[in-house]
Amino acid sequence: MQQLNNYRALTGMLLAWLLSACSQPEKADEQVLITADIAFSEMAATDGVGKAFIHYADSNAMIVHERQHPMSGLTEITKAYSSFPASTSLSWRPLHAEIAASGDLGYTFGEYELTANDSTARKEYGYYITVWKRQPDGSWKYVFDTGSEKPLN
Repeated sequence: MQQLNNYRALTGMLLAWLLSACSQPEKADEQVLITADIAFSEMAATDGVGKAFIHYADSNAMIVHERQHPMSGLTEITKAYSSFPASTSLSWRPLHAEIAASGDLGYTFGEYELTANDSTARKEYGYYITVWKRQPDGSWKYVFDTGSEKPLN
């Protein structure tokens, strides 16, 4: 229970920081992040979840999932996602995006669906937040990714 409270507090602090850092960007700016997030999801569908999470990770990226230790840095993310089960699919769609006034950081918020196409046939639906950083070449890579299952009711 304490870990869950810590997770919620961390997520709340991150959101508060992001909202304070973001101004009202132009629609074109928001669309850049939405487009990057959609391409990330499409790569997960066509090339595999592991390959997509490795490809779109910034070198200092961090991934935080419930009931798991955080993954920090491209080396750790590569190690974890290189063995992501091919029988499990993950898709998502962004619902909202904002970019900081500085133009170098932003976030997307959306819904995801995870399906284990194995004997468990597990399905999970939830929400995610991905924090993006503009790269020197103008592309966007994530620096923080987290998600949470939807409530049961």
